Amino acid sequence: MAKSTIPGANNLVLKPAVHTELEALGTPRNFRRGAIIFAEGESPRGIFVIKKGKVHLQLHHDSGQLANIREVGPGGVIGLPAVLGNRPYSLTAQTQETTDTIFIARQNLLEFLRDNPSICLQLLGTLSAEVSSMRGLMAHPKKPPKSN
Repeated sequence: MAKSTIPGANNLVLKPAVHTELEALGTPRNFRRGAIIFAEGESPRGIFVIKKGKVHLQLHHDSGQLANIREVGPGGVIGLPAVLGNRPYSLTAQTQETTDTIFIARQNLLEFLRDNPSICLQLLGTLSAEVSSMRGLMAHPKKPPKSN
């Protein structure tokens, strides 16, 4: 399952059958270490289900530094808030090692969710937990490391 530096950010626990259905909608995409899967500000193309590897979700500070917000591993889903909200990706996703994913295009995901309303409720719970976690992080921010 996804591992996070934000408490409560990893509540997306879908039943294995749902993962199988989602994977059937998508196409495999493989990324080498250090690859950018999507960048902050890009239009949402779809979500990525992490099959193998590790991805850091990063946020650019006004100072120009990157902050690692969340680490996602096998079973994790990235890109969901942007895709559901049809808004640009708010974070950059960069692989930390060779990473295998299943890419699910936005339109395919939305059609799947229209046909499976119970999954929508699970995703809403996940997004709610992520918003709460981000609010906690904003209330108690970690200072970026000092540059030499």
